Amino acid sequence: MLSGLIILFAFTLIGNTISTALELSLPGSVVGLLALLVYLRLKGGASESLSLASEKLIGFLPALLIPPGVGLFFLGDVMQGQWLAVGLAMFVGTLLSIAITAWVMQWLIKREKQSGKGQES
Repeated sequence: MLSGLIILFAFTLIGNTISTALELSLPGSVVGLLALLVYLRLKGGASESLSLASEKLIGFLPALLIPPGVGLFFLGDVMQGQWLAVGLAMFVGTLLSIAITAWVMQWLIKREKQSGKGQES
């Protein structure tokens, strides 16, 4: 599991370095996740230690989302006239996220079925 954590932290560091060096508007964590995705696609999947480390960290995900939510309470003065826009953006963003996820899932299922047919021949 330790080697899996090292890989995850390495890609976080790589993403932060790339984002800072190239002055990207994307956060370093997102760049690191994209780099990890490319790495996993090239490698053909995750190792056992990376899978184990990822599974353990997923359990902590809700705790990582609490600080931004609490931070909104302290932005009352700044957000006073913006609640409708923020709420609408969150609603539309959630709908788009669900729609895109459903579309990608359907595409992956069709692709899996097609590749399964090719292997049976």
